[in-house]
Amino acid sequence: MRVEGKDFRTIWLAADGATVEIIDQTKFPHRFEVVALRSVQDAAIAIKDMLVRGAPLIGATAAYGMALAMRQSSTDDHLTRAYHALHETRPTAINLRWALDEMVAALKPLAPHLRIQAAYKRAAEICDEDVAINQAIGRNGLELIKAIAKRKKVGERINVLTHCNAGWLATVDWGTATAPIYMAYEAGLPIHVWVDETRPRNQGASLTAWELAQHGVPYTLIPDNTGGHLMQHGQVDLCIVGTDRTTAHGDVCNKIGTYLKALAAYDNDVPFYVALPSPTIDFRVRNGLKEIPIEQRSGDEVSRMTGLTADGRIETIEIAARGTPVANYAFDVTPSQYVTGLITERGVIKATKTAIAKAFPERALAEGGISIAPPAPKKKAVPKPKPARATKDVPAKVVAKRIVAPKAVVVAKPVVVSPPVSEPPPVSEPVVQELPVVTVPQDASPLPAAVMPATEVVAQPPVVAPAAKVVPMVRKPMFVTRVIPKPVPPPAPPPVVKPVRPPLPLATPFMRRGPAATPSASAPPPPPPGEKDSSKD
Repeated sequence: MRVEGKDFRTIWLAADGATVEIIDQTKFPHRFEVVALRSVQDAAIAIKDMLVRGAPLIGATAAYGMALAMRQSSTDDHLTRAYHALHETRPTAINLRWALDEMVAALKPLAPHLRIQAAYKRAAEICDEDVAINQAIGRNGLELIKAIAKRKKVGERINVLTHCNAGWLATVDWGTATAPIYMAYEAGLPIHVWVDETRPRNQGASLTAWELAQHGVPYTLIPDNTGGHLMQHGQVDLCIVGTDRTTAHGDVCNKIGTYLKALAAYDNDVPFYVALPSPTIDFRVRNGLKEIPIEQRSGDEVSRMTGLTADGRIETIEIAARGTPVANYAFDVTPSQYVTGLITERGVIKATKTAIAKAFPERALAEGGISIAPPAPKKKAVPKPKPARATKDVPAKVVAKRIVAPKAVVVAKPVVVSPPVSEPPPVSEPVVQELPVVTVPQDASPLPAAVMPATEVVAQPPVVAPAAKVVPMVRKPMFVTRVIPKPVPPPAPPPVVKPVRPPLPLATPFMRRGPAATPSASAPPPPPPGEKDSSKD
C-alpha cells in the first residue's frame, strides 16, 4: 500500500538480508518510524508491546522471529524455547500459533546447519501467502460492494462501517476488511468508510483513518457508540470487520466492541461480514465463548491516553482518577448467528461448521477431525401393495358401503365372514340388508356413536346343499340417521282491508237532525250571503 506515494509492506528484510524491519505502529498517526529486529527477543517485544498488531502480521512477525532465533542457535532446544517465548506474547490471535507450527514443521526435520536458510525462506513464503490471500479476499468482497452499488442510484455513496484496524497495517499488505474497500475505490465506485475510533487503544482513529487517508479513500471517524445510530437511520450499507480467531463453527473473536456492532447490525437488517483469511480459522475450537482465551491487558490503556501536544511532542496523560479500578478485555466473541457471511480467499461462505469445512476440507480433517461425508443416496420408495379385490376365483371378504348423513358420521365397519365349508362356495351377488330408520328432528343433537352403529353389507353365500352347515348370521340393530326438516308454516293470509265510510256532509238549514228528510219544494231558498234570515224573527 502507499505511504506518501511510496509502496510499502508492514514487514520486510533489511539490505543485509538478515535483519527484519517493521513499522512502529505505536507512533501512529503522528510519526512514521521503522524499527529493526535482530533477535527473537526483539520480535517477542514487538508483538507483546504492539509495535506490530493484527493477527496476520503477528503471525508473519513470529515466523521471522523463528528465523532470527535460528541465527542465534539452530539446536532443537533453542527451537523449542523460541517457539514458547513467541507463543506466550499474544494468546488470542490464532495466526501466531499457526505460523509457529508451520515453522517448526519446516525446520525440525532438517539438520541444524540447514535450518537458518530454510527458516528465512519459509518466513518469506508466509508473508507472500498472506498478500495473495488478502488480494483474493478483496476480489470476493468487491462483488458484495458491486451488488449494493447496482441497487443504488448512479453516483450514490456506498457506506461501509468497520471496527478497529483490519487494514494493511494489520497484515503484510492490502488488509482483510479493507481489501474490498481499496479495490472498490480503485474500481471507481463511490465508496465511503465509517471508521470506529476503537477504544481503548484507538486503532481505528490512529491506524485505519491514517492508512485510508494515505490511499485517498473517503472516510469519517466516529465514536464507538455511533454505529448503531447510523444503522437506525439507514446510513450504513454493510459492515466489514476482521478477526483474530474464528472457530470451526463460525464464532468470530475480534477486537472488543465487535459484538455490539453485530447486534446493532442484526437489529437493523444491515449485512455483517467478517473478512477471514484461512490461517485465522481454529478447527480445534468448537465453542468460541467457552474455549477462546480472552487477553486482558494493562488498565493503563484505559486510564491513560497518548496524543500530540501543541508544540509537537507526543505525551501520555491521565484521563481517570488515580487508583480507579480498570478492566481491559482486549477481545470479544460474536456468535455465528449474527454473522451474515465470511469473506475468505475461497469465496463468501456462511458462518457454519458445514460451510467452513467444505471450503477448507484438508485443514478441517487434519486439524479438527471434521469430515464432510457425501450425502447418502436416496432410497427408492417401495410401492405399497394394493388391497385384493373380489373376483370369481377369490371369495369376497368384505363389500362395504359408507352412508353419510348430515351432521352425523357413519363409519363403514368391515365384517369378515369365513366360508362355512372346506371348499370355497361360488361367489354370489352381495345382499343388501334393509335397515330400520331412526327419525331425528333437525334441531336435535347428533346421536352418540353407541346408538349409531356402522352400516354393514355382507356378501352372503347361498346354501348349495342340504348337507352343508350354514352358519346363521347374527344381525345387529342397525340404524340410518335421517334428517327431517321442520315443517314450514303456510303463508299468512293477506290483511283484511275494511272499507272506509265517506264522511257525512255538513249540516245545513234544510237538513234536520235525525233521519234524513227530503226538502220541501215550497221551502224558500236560502238568503243570499250577508243578509239576515227573517223567517227566524
